[in-house]
Parts: sequence; structure tokens; C-alpha cells
Amino acid sequence: MEDGEEPFQYFMVWQAKGELRKYLLVEGEYYLGRPMPEDLPHNYDIRDRYTVYIIPVRGRPYSTDIVSPFVSRRHLKIVVGKNNISIINHGPRGEGTKNPTYVDTINLGIKRNSLSIEECRTLYIRLGFTGPSFTITCGSRGMSIITLLPGAPIELPTKLAKELVNSGMAVEVYNKGDTSIIMASGLSKRTLEMMTAHGITVRVTGTDAIMEHRDMIARLVSSYAPEYAGRIDEIITGLARKGSPETYVIIGRLYTLGEIKRNLEGFLSLINTVETTDTRVEPIISIISELDSITTYRDALREEPGLIALYEDFLETARIDPRSAVAVETAEKLVASIDLLMRRMVRKLVKLSR
Repeated sequence: MEDGEEPFQYFMVWQAKGELRKYLLVEGEYYLGRPMPEDLPHNYDIRDRYTVYIIPVRGRPYSTDIVSPFVSRRHLKIVVGKNNISIINHGPRGEGTKNPTYVDTINLGIKRNSLSIEECRTLYIRLGFTGPSFTITCGSRGMSIITLLPGAPIELPTKLAKELVNSGMAVEVYNKGDTSIIMASGLSKRTLEMMTAHGITVRVTGTDAIMEHRDMIARLVSSYAPEYAGRIDEIITGLARKGSPETYVIIGRLYTLGEIKRNLEGFLSLINTVETTDTRVEPIISIISELDSITTYRDALREEPGLIALYEDFLETARIDPRSAVAVETAEKLVASIDLLMRRMVRKLVKLSR
């Protein structure tokens, strides 16, 4: 770190029980995952077996209120420095995990692999194939940071919100706290002055905002529009150049739809493998609760009347008896329908790049 340069400040952010949670990562070492008995020596309970904790090597463990069987014990080790952070696929014995780890779209695999970041940027982490997601955000010390997940709404003064819409600009919210930090393109001078007057920090960008999602877009295009897989750079450049607000809306919805689909697939996987008396029945209930409580999930489906109706039908039957044939059949229909919707949206994204 150069003299006079502000040291980085890291926060881990996630959603649990319908709320946005954050945890300050000061310099030091942490585990993220299900706890070992020695991590909770005074109050370890059978219910903690599948609860994900943030466990400082020196400090008190913190429950994320997320229950998941797809997370290993001490799944990750996170080492925070003054201006860098390392993510290590750790596991209970420090030899890696049985469940993979994804940082952005990089798969660390199941061995003890690591990724070191020496720049201040946002990291998206998923534990396991269909496990929970966390965001690690970075900023200068003293800045109030609460990162919102892609597609999450931002509360702005009405006049300012109307100005943003009228200007036809693309806005992507990265942080919300005492101030909001906006990644934006196409800002008029008047809009910039209005945002500054409201205490909002603005970073004007075009390509950078799209590049944050490059790997996700590449993965989706390869899956849903494979004939364009060899033209990823052309698609990214086109999206960044045009900066259409619709592009950001679609990217946010695709991210959220992917989360819904992974949860439903996790539900179906557990239903097919867990016995009625197994303690892992609790994670099934946890998945249903998450699908029911996160409002952005419904928002992503609301434009499709048939799909939102199917979603509500699934939740209604799953709350009564998650193992019922109706609940399972409805979940399977939802996965297939969301898959088709994502296919249409990816192809629309490709068209927007032209």
C-alpha cells in the first residue's frame, strides 16, 4: 500500500430471513461455514450442525441464520489484510471441502485452493453447488457500506428517482448506507449535481459496470444461447457501448432467477435423498422459508402471471407437506419454467448488444 493511500475496509453481506445482513471483516482470519464442535464450545446444539457461521479465529462466532446442508464445516478460510483479501477453500481439516466454492464464477474446486485479491472490488461467493451466497464488498475506511444484491431496489428521493428515469440512464447500486454509491452511465450534468446534493457518491462508468458481470453473462450465453458462445467479447462490448437501462434490469433479474432456480433444485435434491426422520429435514424447511421471505424473488417473477401463480402454489403446498407429490411436481414445473424464461431473457440480452 502506497503512503497516503486509505487502507481497504471489507464487509460481508448476505440475505437471511428476508433481511439484509452485514458483518465487518477487520484484519485477521475467519472461517465461513458450518461449525466444528470446538467452534461453539459452550452452546453447541444439534441445530447448529447445518447453520452457517462466521467464525473469527480470535473472537466470538456469529450466526448468519442460514441453514444449508450444502456447506462444509469451516468451508472457507478468509484472510483479511490492510489492502488485500484471500479466500481459501478450507474444510474441516484444512485439506479442502467435499462441496465446491465459487468466487464470482471461478470454481475453487474441492481441494485446498485459494484466491488472493489485491484490488478493492466486490466479490460474489457461493458455497456448494446450490448453497448460500455471500457478497464481500470493499471501500475506504470510514465509509458506511451495505452492499445490495444485484436487482435489489434502492430508495432514493422521489424527485431524484424521476430524474434518473427521465434521463434514460442505467443505474446499478453497489452500496447503501449513510450515502449510496452508484455505478452509472449516461449521467447528465444536472443529474450528477442532484445526486451530489443528496449526498450520493457517483462513479460514472460504462464498460466497467458491464464487465463486473462478464463471467455470469458468458456462462448464461453458453448455456442458453450456445450459438453465440464464441462472441462473448462482442456481446459485452455492445452492451457496454449502448448502456441501455433494460440491460441492467435483465442482468438483475437473471441473477435473481438463478438464485430461485438453485434453491428449487436444492429442495428437489433434498426431497429425493433425505429420510423423514433425518435431521436434514430442517434445511428443507429453511429453503422453503427463504423462497417465501425474500421479496426480490417474487419481484423477479411478477411480470410472468402464470409463473408467479405457480410459485405461490408451490409455497402453499410445500408449507403443508414438502414431500407431497403436488409440491414436488410443482417445484419441477417451476424449474423448467424458469429455465425457459432465462433462455428468453438471455437471447434478449444478445439482441440488445447489437
